Amino acid sequence: MVWYKNIFAHHDEQEKKRIVVDFDGTIAHDKYPNVGDPMPGVKRALEALKDAGYEIIIFTCRLTDRKPTEKEAEKERIEKWMKDHGIPFSYIDDGTNGKPRSEYTIDNKALNYGGHTNDWEKIVQHILN
Repeated sequence: MVWYKNIFAHHDEQEKKRIVVDFDGTIAHDKYPNVGDPMPGVKRALEALKDAGYEIIIFTCRLTDRKPTEKEAEKERIEKWMKDHGIPFSYIDDGTNGKPRSEYTIDNKALNYGGHTNDWEKIVQHILN
């Protein structure tokens, strides 16, 4: 085994397919520190992904830089909101172990890097314009 493989998260081929989804502005309208209404189509989309076998992980900045008790209260608040709106998810990751491993990340502020020569140029142009 190569020395660095023990440093990174273990990837089991039998592991569920994972999608990491941001909360504010992606699942719920961004009304921070309050929680907005669900984004259009989010419930149906996440139901389809769940039905296709994806594990849906909520990963949000709402949980960063908080005391443990505040972090847990905010996690419970998000969980209750998700359940109240019938939006499926597997769990809410608090970031304790870093960014969760996934096949896809869905975030309203993300830019896609596809590994092509001109991708970085397009990304910089997008940000600066």
